[in-house]
Amino acid sequence: MHTKPTCVLDFASLYPSIMRLWNLSYDTFLRSDAEAAAKGLTPDQVYTTPNGFKFVKKEVSEGILPRIETELLAARKRAKQQMKEATTPLERSVYDGKS
Repeated sequence: MHTKPTCVLDFASLYPSIMRLWNLSYDTFLRSDAEAAAKGLTPDQVYTTPNGFKFVKKEVSEGILPRIETELLAARKRAKQQMKEATTPLERSVYDGKS
């Protein structure tokens, strides 16, 4: 149990992975089939969740949140690799902070 708030950002965990996989984002969310049709989208360009929510497929338009999460995950992986290759404790500390 934490007695003080702790902030943790994990872009490789379950929810960010699902958001990237299924392109779940506020800008790809569709309120109805009529909205999809009004945007010129065909049924094969729309993903429907088990709960009935609809999102534009990534192949049509990648959402902002999945794009940001992908970029952050890639930056984190680069920083971890740089940390492994660091030659001084200071460099390792800097790359550890970046990751």
